[in-house]
This record gives sequence, structure tokens and C-alpha cells, in this order.
Amino acid sequence: MQSGKLLTIPEAKKILKVSTATLNTLMKDGKIKSIRYGMSRRIYEKDLRDYMISLLEWELSLIHI
Repeated sequence: MQSGKLLTIPEAKKILKVSTATLNTLMKDGKIKSIRYGMSRRIYEKDLRDYMISLLEWELSLIHI
């Protein structure tokens, strides 16, 4: 089991500056891992950070083409 800070959906949306629909799509597509927490979803801060790092790595790979 993973440990660390759990973010709510509104907190994750604010960090990424995306809509609820976009965040839901990212979770559904498996790009951002999430867990059920009672009746809602939570995202580990590390998983959100890993997603943001993957975006930066992708952008950097485009520069080096």
C-alpha cells in the first residue's frame, strides 16, 4: 500500500489547472492513478507528481528530435 498525502479531486484539478472532465479522463485512461476513498476518489500526491514529470519528459523529448 502506498503512503503519502492524498489529494482530493478539487486539489488535483487546481494543481494541474484542468477541468473535472479532463481529470476524470486522465484517471479513466490510467494516466493518473487514483483510489476509492469512501464514496469519492483521491490521488496520491506522488502519482500526480509522476504524471507531471512524464509530461515534462515528453515535452523535452520533442525538443531533441
